[in-house]
Formats: sequence, C-alpha cells, structure tokens
Amino acid sequence: MPEPLPSPDLSRGPVVPRSAAVRLIRRGLRRAYELAWNMGHAGRVSGWRRELDRLCGEASGSGATLLFLPSVPWTTLLAQRPQHMARALARAGALVFYMVPTHATECAAGFHTIEPRLYLAKVTPTVFAGRRDLAAFGLAYNSRYLAPIRPQRVVYDIIDHLRVFPEPAVGLARAHRRLLERADLVLASATPLAEQVRGLRPDVRLIPNAVDADYVREHARRGIPPEELADLLREGRPIIGYHGALAAWVDYALLAQVARLRPEYAFILIGPDYDGSLGEAGLHRTSNVRWLGARPRAEVMRYLAWYDLGILPFVLNPITHAVSPLKLFEYLAAGKPVVSTPLEEVSRCSVVLLAQDPEAFALALDHGLALRDDPVYKEAIAQTVRDNTWEARAKEVLAALDGLTPRAAVSGRQA
Repeated sequence: MPEPLPSPDLSRGPVVPRSAAVRLIRRGLRRAYELAWNMGHAGRVSGWRRELDRLCGEASGSGATLLFLPSVPWTTLLAQRPQHMARALARAGALVFYMVPTHATECAAGFHTIEPRLYLAKVTPTVFAGRRDLAAFGLAYNSRYLAPIRPQRVVYDIIDHLRVFPEPAVGLARAHRRLLERADLVLASATPLAEQVRGLRPDVRLIPNAVDADYVREHARRGIPPEELADLLREGRPIIGYHGALAAWVDYALLAQVARLRPEYAFILIGPDYDGSLGEAGLHRTSNVRWLGARPRAEVMRYLAWYDLGILPFVLNPITHAVSPLKLFEYLAAGKPVVSTPLEEVSRCSVVLLAQDPEAFALALDHGLALRDDPVYKEAIAQTVRDNTWEARAKEVLAALDGLTPRAAVSGRQA
C-alpha cells in the first residue's frame, strides 16, 4: 500500500533568491542532488514500477492517467495551480500522480496516497517510462523530465509570464518554444498568455484559475475570531484583507496612501515576505496595517471569514496583466466584495470594483463595503463563483484530452 501523506511542514514559506548568481548556484546544487538521488535509488525502480502497475490496475476504470512533472512541493504554504488542478482532475475521475521534487522533505521515497485516485510520487522519472495512455503536464521550467519519461501525450500549461520564474531566461524561452511545437494540448491561465502564443498554437485553450468553493465555505466560517483581529472587531473597524505572497508585484505605495486616506479601516496582510520587498517598503509599520506573516491555508481561510472586503493591489505591468489570481475567487467564494487595480485578467470579472490611484481605490473600498449586504451584488458574486470552479476547469481539460492524437513523440533531447 502507498504510504499516507505525512503532516506538512508549514514552518517556513517559500524563499526566493535575490540574485542571479544565487539562483544559478541553487539550481546547480539541486540538479546535482537530483542526479545523485536517482542513482542512489536505481535499485528500487523495478519495485516502484510494480507498485505503479498495481495502482493503475486498481484504477482501471478511472479513464486518463495523468502525471504532473515536479514543480512546487505539494505541502507548500501557498497552494498553486498545479496542486489545485491535480486534485480537481482526480476528483473528476482521472488517475493522477503528482511528482515530488527529490530535494523536497515532505515525504519519503515512493508513492503516497493523498485521496482517491491522487498520489504523490517521489520516484525516479524512468518509473513512468513507456506507460500507455500517460499524459504529462509540464511547465516551461520542468520540461527536461519529459525526455526520460517519454509520455504518449504532453500538456503544456502556461501559468505565468516567463519572467516570473527564477530560471535562466534563454533556457526558459527555448523550452517554451519547444513545448509549443511539441505539446498535444496547450493551456493558458490568462488571456494575455493565450494571445501571446496563438500565432503558433491557434488551438491554445484558455483555462483560468478557479476555486474549490466547498473548501473555502467549509473553512471560512465565522467562529471564535482570531486573536489578532479581536480588538479590531470590538472597535467595529472594517477589515480589508489580502492574503498571498507579498512581493514586488504588490503596489506598496498605493496601499500606504490608501491606508492613510482611510485610517478607520484595518488592513490585514497574510503571507510571506516573498522577496524582501515588504520589509523594504515598510508598509507593515503603518499604524492601521497589520502583517500576520505566512499561515497554513486552512488558517488563512479562518481569517478570510472575518474580512469585510478583499483586495488585489497589484502594480500594472506585463507580468501582472497576465496573472489570474487564485485569491480573487477565494475572496468571492467567501462572499466578499473585491477591489483591485485594473489588471487585464481581473477586469474580465464584472463583480470586481476597479481603481488605480489612491483616491479612487479608497472610494472603491467605501463602495464595496456598502455592497456587502446588497442582494443583487451577492447573487452576482455567487454566480461568478459557480462559473469558476476547479471542477468545471477539470472537466474542460479532460474533454480536451479525450480523443487527442499525439503530435510528435518527445525526443531524448532535453527541452
């Protein structure tokens, strides 16, 4: 039997190296460790293949067999698109294996059950080589795993602007182009990302991020207020919430000015100082701004229950315009009004209030708070959530995969 998934280590958030040299050193060390790990576990490959055969046999009626190439650890503090998509595809009936980076300490080597039809796989890539009907989900930065696996079908998921990833730009661009040429199915998380590749891949499918609404509703219930919010609630101060990575894409100057314009509002920030930019901006030292640090997802939902309104105060540039924020739909699933800067992808969501300068943003907060109990607005939020679930996204992806004829087999040359 696969080992059960251990409790996650949530003591630390993600760390982003601050220089290209550090990124290259860490990348080299991880590649060297991975090579040594694979060589050290070569004797277990046949046993893992038998275990894989057994798991596939037990799930013979599940339909597609899907493999997510190593990306972010499953138990990372900030759950991301690969985790959400993998879980949703398994719940939609596929058999899903989520490969764990060899340097990750979240589980031991082998297969581990997460839930029915969904497994963590900390094994050498060759364990999956030669399997019939295997579809591999790849990203620009992990496409090198395709060569030893040789999957029958390849799905290229374009999840962000390439400049977001801490990898050498030339290598990423080359992998991106090769995946566009070779993938059987190309997905894009935002309209600008889809438009950028439509010339080469007119068949690209727009699959924006979404939400597990049941999870949010289950965990974002008001009970005993979190201690850090108790005094604000006693004072009756509106709570303006943001959760997620605090990085250079957050408009700290805008937030600081809005906080000064609305001293009666409490601004709550939850998430890691991803790249040191929060500390440099000093925003959390503003009197009505509180930074609570990184928290596990279930705990974040507990705070979300007490937000009066959610915000997306991002700077505007090509990277952020190509973002489909996960937190947007989490705010909405909890029934919260949302105020955002006019990001291209977010602007397509009609229930979001948009504002760019501090005065307009402050007025939008006022308007959003006034809409909290408006039945028409609340129904519009509910409909938006119904239209943007991971369940719906998974069904669309599986429908697209069904009946695909593979293009060219992925060659042994690394992408």
